[in-house]
Amino acid sequence: MKKSTIVFGQLFLLGFLLQLSIYVTAQAPVAGKAPGKPVVVDTKAPSDLNVLPFRFINCKVHMEHGANSVHWGVADEATTQVYEVQKSSDGIEFVTIATIIPRRFTTDQYYEYNDGSPYTGANWYRVKAVDQDAIEYYSPIVTLKNIEIMQGVLLFPTVVSKSSSLQLQLKDQPSGCFEVKISNSFGSSVCKYSILHKAGTSSYPIEMSRFSALNPGIYFVSVRNEKGNVQVFRVSVN
Repeated sequence: MKKSTIVFGQLFLLGFLLQLSIYVTAQAPVAGKAPGKPVVVDTKAPSDLNVLPFRFINCKVHMEHGANSVHWGVADEATTQVYEVQKSSDGIEFVTIATIIPRRFTTDQYYEYNDGSPYTGANWYRVKAVDQDAIEYYSPIVTLKNIEIMQGVLLFPTVVSKSSSLQLQLKDQPSGCFEVKISNSFGSSVCKYSILHKAGTSSYPIEMSRFSALNPGIYFVSVRNEKGNVQVFRVSVN
């Protein structure tokens, strides 16, 4: 009886030790993982993780060929739906004058819009961006004061050949020095010279053959008086 009791006790102890060994093995930490903590898997798509917030890099405006040229740069426009170019005469109330569809690239992008009908005096501009969630972003406000257009200045014809001439007429103008500048369609100056005008009305020929750099194409002739007032004409050279 005593012997069977000892054997039973040994078997019980052996079973307990076996169960304890199995429990300890199950709880042992796996290499590289914290013990007792569940593994968390990020369910976000890679595209969601890589999208950065939209931002404006810059916004500028300058006069070009009689129009106000608005330039802006952006970063991370992948989710942008539209750009609105807005204009104001007082810097407070803005109206949309153009909409531009973005390229939707993740790299920096640059855009341009030419306002061919600027206000006389100061013009304020800003660009509004709207993303796919209808969130709105605004560029800094930029301003440009247009030079007063000079009246009483005529240039004709508007289509000429390299062997012909233009006629510049200054009508009822005060005496003074008038600067004439011819620029190509890229805005680069081709030639520039001055006319000394006596008060009243006079016509001055502009011989196209004098300018060897004038290849066939579109050119802009600007006439500026001593006050800085200017008039710009578009001319086609065949």
